[in-house]
Amino acid sequence: MMSENIELTTPAEPARYPLLEGLVAEKGLCLRGTYTYADAIQIVGGSKRALQDYVRDGKLTSRNLPGRAHFLSVDLEEFLQNSVKTPTSGNGKR
Repeated sequence: MMSENIELTTPAEPARYPLLEGLVAEKGLCLRGTYTYADAIQIVGGSKRALQDYVRDGKLTSRNLPGRAHFLSVDLEEFLQNSVKTPTSGNGKR
């Protein structure tokens, strides 16, 4: 009779989205798996056109998901992480 080695593993740690989680909590919303444009606007602000421009410019990933959803939590988290404004040179006046 052959003995089988069975390896027990613990469930994977759920993904963490610190920036997205913070904004969602601040606005009294729930963290979800998928988001529509309307959901994303509630979270990050702006307009649908602005989000479409971010998608066009490659700053925000849009997906072909079932229903009206276009974004995953990871997409919004990456967008937020990359939205750091870099300081301008000079005295800051225009």
